[in-house]
Amino acid sequence: MRRLFAIIIAAGFVACGKDAAAPQPDEPGDPTAIAGTWTYFEQIGNTQIQIICYDNGTIAISQNAHDLTGTVNQSGSCDGPGGSADNSGTGSMTGNVGAATVRFAMGGCDYRGDLFNTPRDSSAGTVSCTVDLGAPYGKKTFTGTWLAIRGTEILPPTVSGNITIPAGDTLVLTGDTVRITFTASDDWKLHWVGYRVGAPANVRDSAAFTGTTYSDTVQFVVPASWEGASTVTLFARDAFDHYTEFTPGHFRVLDAVRRPYQTRLLGARAVDMVYDSTRNVIYFAEPDSARVAVLSLSSFTLGTPIPVPVPASGSFTMGIDIVPGGDTVVVALPGTTRLALLDRLANTVDTVHIDSIDGLNDVRVTSSRKALVAGAGSGGGYVYFGIWEHDLATGTTTRRTDIGISGNVLPGPLPRSSDQTKMLLTDIGTSCGYLYDAGADAFSACSKFGFTANALGTGTTTGDKWLVGNKLVDGSLTLIATVPGIGGDDNVGIAPDGSAAYRPTPYGYDKISLPSGAVLERVRVTVPVTRITVLPEGTRLFLWSDAGGTPPYRTTSRATVVTP
Repeated sequence: MRRLFAIIIAAGFVACGKDAAAPQPDEPGDPTAIAGTWTYFEQIGNTQIQIICYDNGTIAISQNAHDLTGTVNQSGSCDGPGGSADNSGTGSMTGNVGAATVRFAMGGCDYRGDLFNTPRDSSAGTVSCTVDLGAPYGKKTFTGTWLAIRGTEILPPTVSGNITIPAGDTLVLTGDTVRITFTASDDWKLHWVGYRVGAPANVRDSAAFTGTTYSDTVQFVVPASWEGASTVTLFARDAFDHYTEFTPGHFRVLDAVRRPYQTRLLGARAVDMVYDSTRNVIYFAEPDSARVAVLSLSSFTLGTPIPVPVPASGSFTMGIDIVPGGDTVVVALPGTTRLALLDRLANTVDTVHIDSIDGLNDVRVTSSRKALVAGAGSGGGYVYFGIWEHDLATGTTTRRTDIGISGNVLPGPLPRSSDQTKMLLTDIGTSCGYLYDAGADAFSACSKFGFTANALGTGTTTGDKWLVGNKLVDGSLTLIATVPGIGGDDNVGIAPDGSAAYRPTPYGYDKISLPSGAVLERVRVTVPVTRITVLPEGTRLFLWSDAGGTPPYRTTSRATVVTP
């Protein structure tokens, strides 16, 4: 005889048995056929003495009209103040069945319940036992509920599903739709299905379901409050309280927007670029291939590259600029003393020699049609660095000695204003900033406004403001603000009117108010962004994508243009 359940008390446990009862009449109605193997689950206990048992097992039933007999095989355990004990075992049962009800006794307890469906395949009801526990407890009644199904319930439910977010992205943005598709099934019958989405989303739902297979798709329009990573869990519980959950993963929400953009690989590494407003193209300096690439922004296609007369090299400098009017592109040929002149009308390439220089690496062209060249010279056993001015009209070259110590400076990249009237020179050696004014053909005095050696400068249309890393200065290089939210080495772009900056981020870029540093907009871009150049008209951004380069120089192997 099996033990139905174990009563756990401080001194140990005792097996229960019911009080004797007189025979009872048959259940009402003609007996329904329920012979065979059934699987059952029960929960029974007594709250007064804090004992509860959870059992499940099988009953092999034989039937003779109303009368039932059978064998029981049970697994289970009981918990009480004294601990836990196994409540497993085997035994017998006797009972009686009617048209829609059943009663039986096993392990010393009485079971009553209803039968469901046609043919009968499930049953549920109540169970009660009166147990004499002896002193000091005396007789105690244990009550509970049970359910059973025809057949052998072995497997827990299965659950599967997936998360669908906007195509082509790994992040979900505010206003996007997230879809969760899930399926649950059970070898006999489900009881409950549902999902939960963890913090910060914190949403959940569930529903009763009594079929064998459940499928559903739920969707959410994501609010800003969901920013962060939320884990999705799908779950199901069957009629025997078997529980299964499945985690298809998580989705990460960013409170940001998308802006239209175009992107393509260049096929080579570019170290500098210049925009030609006359033709709506960008020219890229590509020293690895000894050429200038041409990207049409109208069709976003690459034209025929223009070879330049210099050996291919892994240089990180190969300055490129355009003469006002857009008919000539000027390229500083690294490792040489020459500038290449690309005539866009005649489609020819010529070179000019820069006197008294040993090698050049960068060039910027002013509105007065002068090429300011950064390079190195030598004399008296010394190597020095500086700026040489080449007049494109007269062909004369002059070393500028009105900066640094008699012209000796170690210039970083040379940003200029869009109208080509101003150029900023940052001397990495002395931390001095100098502003060139094409109208006066003169450099300003040294201004030490705290820029870092790795910072790339960017200026407004007229050069009345400059942003070098996080240092915002005016047209006289007087510090306006150290802008919060921008790093000292960040490769930012500045709006033509100086009202905003564009800062690269791991998810794309931020539009930042100047000088407050307040984030005006976070923009999601799925390509890497390491530097931003604002095109002259201010309605488009060029995004650099390479992490390589020797600071403060940056490179890109991809062209991406955003319409913010």
